Amino acid sequence: MERSEKLPPNCPPREAEEASGEVYRLVNKNPPVAKDFLSWYESKPEMTYEDRSKECQAHGLSVYNQKSSILSLLKRIPTLRKNKKVALGRLTPDLGVMLNTPSNEDKLHYTWWVAVGKEPWTVFQVVDIDKCEEL
Repeated sequence: MERSEKLPPNCPPREAEEASGEVYRLVNKNPPVAKDFLSWYESKPEMTYEDRSKECQAHGLSVYNQKSSILSLLKRIPTLRKNKKVALGRLTPDLGVMLNTPSNEDKLHYTWWVAVGKEPWTVFQVVDIDKCEEL
């Protein structure tokens, strides 16, 4: 997979699979814009990582493939509920690759490495998560 930014060695990992399915992401704008899809690395290039896997993840985007996971995140961090919007996207293989990168808080967290030349915000739309389930 070709990327516009320089990725660390062996990133994305070999076990990453073609992007596919519906995923949720927190965004600032409705409709989502390019700035909503900056990787952690692009947002904070001065950061350093001792763990190579975390450095690789920083070059990808955090997404969740289950509504319950994004709801859990919003419950755990109330400021997100106040400041962010939930966007739903439909990923296809031409959009890059993804890998389940679980955290202590959520086993359904994924990292998505977007393919070069793709505009990920164009496949996402803000959804009214309040109508989906009670926070």
